Amino acid sequence: MVLLLAAGYCSVLAADATPAAPTAADFGRQPQYISAKISPDGRYLAIRYPLKDVTALGIIDVDSRKITATLSFSHQQHVADVWWVSPKRVVVAMGKSFGPLDQPALTGELYGMDADGRGKAYLHGYQGGIDAGTHISGSRREYSAAYMVDPMPQDPDHALIAVVSWRNESPSYQLYQLDVNKGTKQTVSSISANYLSWGLSSERKSVVTDVMGQPRYALGRNEDGTVNEYLHDLQTQKWTLVQKNEKHTQIFLLGLSDDARTLFLVSDRGGDRTCLRSRDLVNLELKTLACNERVDFSGVPMLVGDRRPAVVSFDDGRPLVDFIERDSIEAKLYKTLLKSFPDQRVDITSTTLDGRKMVVSVSSDRNPLDYYLFDLNRMKADYLFSPRPWIDPQQMSPSTPIDVKARDGRLLSGYLTSPSGIRPEKRPLVVMPHGGPHGIRDVWEWDPWAQYLASLGYAVLQVNYRGSGGYGWTFLHDGYHHWGTTMQDDLSDAVAWAVQAGIADRGRICIMGGSYGGYAALMSAVKEPDLYRCAIGLAGVYDLVTQSRDSDIASSRLGREYLNEAVGASDDELRTNSPITYLERLKGPVLIAHGTADERVPFSQAKELRKELDRLSKSYVWMPFDGEEHGFYVEDNHVKFLEAVKVFLAQNIGTASRPQMAPHP
Repeated sequence: MVLLLAAGYCSVLAADATPAAPTAADFGRQPQYISAKISPDGRYLAIRYPLKDVTALGIIDVDSRKITATLSFSHQQHVADVWWVSPKRVVVAMGKSFGPLDQPALTGELYGMDADGRGKAYLHGYQGGIDAGTHISGSRREYSAAYMVDPMPQDPDHALIAVVSWRNESPSYQLYQLDVNKGTKQTVSSISANYLSWGLSSERKSVVTDVMGQPRYALGRNEDGTVNEYLHDLQTQKWTLVQKNEKHTQIFLLGLSDDARTLFLVSDRGGDRTCLRSRDLVNLELKTLACNERVDFSGVPMLVGDRRPAVVSFDDGRPLVDFIERDSIEAKLYKTLLKSFPDQRVDITSTTLDGRKMVVSVSSDRNPLDYYLFDLNRMKADYLFSPRPWIDPQQMSPSTPIDVKARDGRLLSGYLTSPSGIRPEKRPLVVMPHGGPHGIRDVWEWDPWAQYLASLGYAVLQVNYRGSGGYGWTFLHDGYHHWGTTMQDDLSDAVAWAVQAGIADRGRICIMGGSYGGYAALMSAVKEPDLYRCAIGLAGVYDLVTQSRDSDIASSRLGREYLNEAVGASDDELRTNSPITYLERLKGPVLIAHGTADERVPFSQAKELRKELDRLSKSYVWMPFDGEEHGFYVEDNHVKFLEAVKVFLAQNIGTASRPQMAPHP
């Protein structure tokens, strides 16, 4: 049974007993849901879901499966995160995005709502207020950004937040107790260091609290980029510096044990990869609890009752788990879940305050995602819903982890998605570099583009080239200033491996990507014109000189610093690493797709490329999408793009025999 949430109503549909073969429309549809969190008492679910060009919030009564409230904001303003601050009230963090290819960035605004839809209130932010969830109103403008530290569900009226002033010249941030109904604040303490902007998510924290909601440990970033660790004394209300870390140390906090004695954190201190560690807050001793020699720490799927990690995960090819508290009830429960859902990724997304009920997500390379409600008393998992119920996992193709050696001996990892039911021999191949690029990586999961191409009979190669995240700081940093060189060579070396292994037909290879992936597609095609028969770019970057000037990233100081550090500071370097500089080398045709309203990668990038291709009499397909931003909000546009890709590939690397959609063994 499938729960449908859209436009203020809910219905139940029976699953189709004999699903038809998937089409471009199936792969081009947005998911119905994005995330689900259970309320502290287990009565409600808070569900984020796409609604036109924003991310909205719906509250569902667990027993009746009926919607009790919805919340959405105006264009580009998303419900980026949600917390239950009491059994009957949520607080959401607002975010801004320039399109589906762009992850929503927190704006520092907080908004509250009761589970029945009442009590809507703009709690903090620069807009001063928002009425009815859509329009700006009021006069309480606060020129600062607020971030959730502890929702404190045990206190129905308050939450602990961190506030960073936009006008304060001294590096510091304030901790406040927020009235979640009125938006008033009471000062708790302050820390004389910059707030860690990359440590503000629910899972990756910069401040942790004890069971009473009191701040106990925090991170602060200095002007030179180094990170300090601070311990809070509850008696004196003072913060003490306990650890200085070297520049570029990757570190974030997970939580504190119930007795407030042990801190759990993730860092790469003393090494190159992030590991799970603990710090004794009495003697400050640091211990390593779990580490992987190949990849960074990935997450903590389950905690024990006193908030200690029971299980830790790593994405090394497929998801790997390590049991920290092996004899705990929670570890045994997680083992049971893994047995119940074999060959799947299993995560606990949220639990009730007593830990007796939890929302479990289950996914794999062929299963987009399923949600279950697990009841510990009954030891039973009840199916809730699937974000993409129209996708039949049995009709999808397997994604196999691969390792490839680059020309300089560096080990590269990635995934080969092979058409189900067809041996991966001498197949036409589509290389699909991920976007980002820095800090982003491909993982073992269901990918709509890879699955669509595989359904057409193509083999799909995804490579975590240098600059990708998840493989340590050195691997990440090795991509800096190497957009047009090493990062592209890694892709070509992986293609050479696929050809030598007999997987790919060397005469039928195309490359396709979005955002940075679009850049990599064209850059690879001009660097290796005899290898790639065609290139496909969606919202791609083609001229780094104009991108560094016109993109919204360049409009902020932090954005300019990132571009200078990761991409290049001088026009000469940017021009050298721009594919538009080498178009005379291009032999194969290019499919250029771009939204006319894109601010992350302006539409001028596509127009500039088209102008140069015309000047050089090069072949291309032109697909502007009016009003679209960085990616597709309109599903019909996404489907139109995928159908054009099908025709383009058939024309340039041949049609691939469509596999029989037989159940996968």
